[in-house]
Amino acid sequence: ATVPDNDRYVFSLGANYAKNRNLDFDFAYSYIHIADADASYTDDCHPSGYIPSQSNSSAGATPTNQCTGNGGTFKGTFKDTYAHSVGIQMNQRF
Repeated sequence: ATVPDNDRYVFSLGANYAKNRNLDFDFAYSYIHIADADASYTDDCHPSGYIPSQSNSSAGATPTNQCTGNGGTFKGTFKDTYAHSVGIQMNQRF
């Protein structure tokens, strides 16, 4: 799988709420922005078992269980990539 990766900007905030002396809650939120990224990926692996980039002999064969790709190419641009992360934690003291 191809996952976009580039410079990341993370903005976070958090808070704590004390219900009583032995119980409190933490809350957190993060906004993650990933800068636009270009992608270019070619899968050299073919279902026949031939992997050109890993060929050490004229046959270029490899066990078929190591070959899961289709020899395709992916090119694209990831724009406006972001994620939201929310966390809640309960703390109990004994």
